[in-house]
Amino acid sequence: MQISAISVNYRSTRDLNLAIKSIIDQEKDLISEFIIVDNSGEFTIDKSIRENQFFRVIKTGKNLGFGQAVNLGVKKAKSPYILIFNPDTVTLPGAVKYLLYTMEQDEKIAVAGPMLLYPDGSPQPSARRYPTLKYLLNGRRSLLTKLWPQNVWSREFMYLDLLQRKGTFDVDAIIGTYMLIRKKIFEETGGFDRKFFLFQEDTDLCRRIKSRGYRIVLVTHAKIIHKYGLSRKFLPFKSSFTRGKSLYLFIDKYEKHHMIRLLAFILILLYTAVTAFKYFWDTKEVEKSWKNERMD
Repeated sequence: MQISAISVNYRSTRDLNLAIKSIIDQEKDLISEFIIVDNSGEFTIDKSIRENQFFRVIKTGKNLGFGQAVNLGVKKAKSPYILIFNPDTVTLPGAVKYLLYTMEQDEKIAVAGPMLLYPDGSPQPSARRYPTLKYLLNGRRSLLTKLWPQNVWSREFMYLDLLQRKGTFDVDAIIGTYMLIRKKIFEETGGFDRKFFLFQEDTDLCRRIKSRGYRIVLVTHAKIIHKYGLSRKFLPFKSSFTRGKSLYLFIDKYEKHHMIRLLAFILILLYTAVTAFKYFWDTKEVEKSWKNERMD
């Protein structure tokens, strides 16, 4: 057993138990322990999965955010490899084995991630380039991507062409939904930067690791289901604001030119405002439909 599996809970007890069960069902012999860092204080382990597995639940007493919570879990981990997985994931057969096998073939591979699939089985973005000004508005939720899904910048930013190929590919960053990482390198690099409460902490970590000469790889043979959006179903406006803030923190951390940082700030501010208006409008439409139903 070479892997400590770590997840962060925030009001996701049911889904997290299902995610844990899927790992046990597929990769039980590889996992030495499960460490759950509970940011909302209500997590309980289903009796059906408690048997013959070692669980450690860390109650934080408050919402530390994703990165800081994972750092806390890694400090308690005893295995040489760390599997970081989100509650909204389902591990498919062989996924962890493929990741571990790939990393064992080259000690320079520090982080390996699988291909993420939507619940209907179609591929979803599983890696990304660094969000420089060129790619700033090319994420999967951006207006440009929604209006022009096949534009070259979005395809480059999210490595979409790799999703049609089989193999192991070097990338800038693995999406932190599901990643296998060497504990020693995670600790040597300083873990997740606590400045990032949520979002971009994975990209920042991968960039710091890669700058030390290590490899970050996407393994498309390894597949997991990602129920995309679960982490944002609570407080969606706050989630949008946090995403914009983290994006700017990343650019501010690595971009040396003041004017580019200023332009990025303006673009991110506009993006956040548009997203906030969308949430407000959607809420009003729901309220209107409720009123119409009552009148009928």
